Amino acid sequence: MFPYWRRQSAYFIFVVFSFVVGFVGYVRSEDCLEPYRLELRLFPSNESVLVMPLSEHEIFGIRYIHSVDIKPVFEIFETDPSKGLVLKETYFKMFGAGMGYISRRGKLGGNHNWIWISDINEKVNGFILRVGSRRVAHTLLYRGREINLSNWWSGKMVRFVLKRNEWCR
Repeated sequence: MFPYWRRQSAYFIFVVFSFVVGFVGYVRSEDCLEPYRLELRLFPSNESVLVMPLSEHEIFGIRYIHSVDIKPVFEIFETDPSKGLVLKETYFKMFGAGMGYISRRGKLGGNHNWIWISDINEKVNGFILRVGSRRVAHTLLYRGREINLSNWWSGKMVRFVLKRNEWCR
């Protein structure tokens, strides 16, 4: 038989090992509920400034104030397992400079207050946004939160990249 201290050490090692394996398994299963991460990186330095977890088919948006007509514009994105980051739809108050509809690129619709283009479904992973001034108020809409990018990175270029978490296969 092993002396008492060796039995205790073996027991202690077993408990620690079981805890670590169980904890790692828990973290992995929890993180796999969010198999993606959206990374915002300054361009061209590639410095990471914001990282957010995303689940499959999760929606987030970017809102800004159009510089000419001074009306809000929304762009809505989704994580798609087969395409990556996808532009789903955009909606705005009026057709201002740069705002338009391209035939066969989504469905054009609207009502008295808004114009929208839905079902765009265009892969856009890796796009760069030149963040506007505080007046433009580029704002990331994420899980009920509003993150005003213009407050932090006005005048900078920010690359949006969707990454898959390596341990979620």
